[in-house]
Amino acid sequence: MKSNLDFKFDGELSACPICLSGSISYSYTTIHAPLCLPGFRVWCCRDCGVRFVNPQPCHTSLKEFYESPEFQEINYSINATRLEYISDPRKKALYEDQVALLRHHKGSGRVLDIGCGVGEFVRVSTDYGYDAEGIDLAADRIKFGQAHLGLDDRIKVSSFEEFMPAARYDFVTCWDIIEHVKNPKLMMQSIKGFLNSGGIAVIRIPITDGIMFDEEHPETWKWVMAPYHLFQFSNKTFEWLMHTCGYQVIGHQFAKDANYTRASFFRSVPQFHRTVESKIILRALVALLLERSGVATTIISLLGKGNVATFVVRVNASVA
Repeated sequence: MKSNLDFKFDGELSACPICLSGSISYSYTTIHAPLCLPGFRVWCCRDCGVRFVNPQPCHTSLKEFYESPEFQEINYSINATRLEYISDPRKKALYEDQVALLRHHKGSGRVLDIGCGVGEFVRVSTDYGYDAEGIDLAADRIKFGQAHLGLDDRIKVSSFEEFMPAARYDFVTCWDIIEHVKNPKLMMQSIKGFLNSGGIAVIRIPITDGIMFDEEHPETWKWVMAPYHLFQFSNKTFEWLMHTCGYQVIGHQFAKDANYTRASFFRSVPQFHRTVESKIILRALVALLLERSGVATTIISLLGKGNVATFVVRVNASVA
């Protein structure tokens, strides 16, 4: 991805934005890759393990980035792809797997999808009988979903900070969203205010425990994607975040979508042949072969090496 934007930044953080530890250090500088701009500095907390862009782009620069022609071109492709996922029964099954997580706990109820995109999860969960709504910052995605998925006022333009629900929800879902926001702790605290007593939040994130992450070359990880992504979590880090925000993790699984296990992204990274050692190539080939054989999800789950994890959490009764 390329951009001519001149980013402005907040002040450099001197403490971890997740655990507030002062034991943080520079880790690497981002390289040019799909959905990733070069030159962003990524730091790591030696206590909780989270990686984060530091300094972070200011709100104005992030808004300009998301509204830039370069990103809008990618955004249009993403919108069309998500529409395809709804129309193709085989791909729609991925969203049905997500709905199954809700059905495991409650077969009906109010659902809020934060960062809903074009509203594909809202559409599928509504079809399964849930009273689902969605919010997203991208007005073009909301308009696209309203026009093509018949969602009308079920999806709307709003940030989680500004959103004022008419009533509380039984479920709040965030599919690949929390790594984008400047303040993940504030987001999780806001979600507590959206949930009914006993309500459940379902959070999916890319994780650095996955088979394709390499400590020696963290800049090559597919999900760096700065400044699109501002945080990189491990399982341990995210569970720590949930605990400090007053949640209990009651479920955890790795994503089944082959896009989250395969290694095809290496073919589109220009620096791949210069920066990645042969053992990473071997991991890529192994992941691809596992995907093709149809046993990737089972094996990777057993190894605890999924690239993307879904956490099901509930507010601790003692802090509700």
